[in-house]
Amino acid sequence: MASYNTVSNEHALRLRFEAASSRQPQPAMGNNESRPTESSTLLEAPPPPPEPPAPPPDPYVPGRTVILTSSCVFVLASVLLLIEFILINASADATLINVFGALEGVGWVAGFALLIDWQVSYLFPLIGVSRRALLGAILKFVAAIFFNVQPFSWLVAGDSSSCSLTGVGVPWSNFVGICFFHSGNTIDALGMAAGLREPFKHENLPAVGMWIFWAATWLLIVADTLVWVGTPDPMGPGLETGVSMTGVISPLQITGATLLGVGSVLYAYWAYVPTETAK
Repeated sequence: MASYNTVSNEHALRLRFEAASSRQPQPAMGNNESRPTESSTLLEAPPPPPEPPAPPPDPYVPGRTVILTSSCVFVLASVLLLIEFILINASADATLINVFGALEGVGWVAGFALLIDWQVSYLFPLIGVSRRALLGAILKFVAAIFFNVQPFSWLVAGDSSSCSLTGVGVPWSNFVGICFFHSGNTIDALGMAAGLREPFKHENLPAVGMWIFWAATWLLIVADTLVWVGTPDPMGPGLETGVSMTGVISPLQITGATLLGVGSVLYAYWAYVPTETAK
């Protein structure tokens, strides 16, 4: 009995001690970690300022209005050139032929002036200055100036000038112009050749259009060279080429003008239609 009472008393004391211990407040787990000290608060970096909202994506190429206008002017100039070549092949009135030639020449000047403005004002600030692209555009702008010399020389002076060929005007300016034009297209086509690896991607359409231009001026430079070397002395070399105007030269001219139009339409489509990523 004594041993049982001793054990019972010890058991009762243990129960009372555990009950008293359970009523004492226990420290919360992790209080030291959850309560920042004053020193840690002072060392914390301030929260970063909120980022400004991103501008909405531009669904078009930079300077869309300028390059689209330039491309549409090129389309018009190509159509006028095509009509001029068709009139030449049909032996139409000289005045009508030269009026279309003058309008076409002004169109090329305006188009390349807009192209240079687009490059300098919109493209170069975005991708950096490209001397290759600028040189190609300048060469073609110079070509466009020469394209105006021949028709305007006849419209102003007619056949009275000693430097004018009957019904044509100054006979050498178109040949010089197409040499500049083809040189500019060659520089641009070689510089944009990488875009031909994926020709159907929207951003590569200018490369495809430029190679179409290059093919067009190949045909035109052959045609204009044949015309120039066959121009009678003293207005030209006066060489006998034996090449038919209607059988060889006119088809080259008409096909070249058509390809210029196709390339210009492709540029206009590229400038007008949104890119795939922006849709």
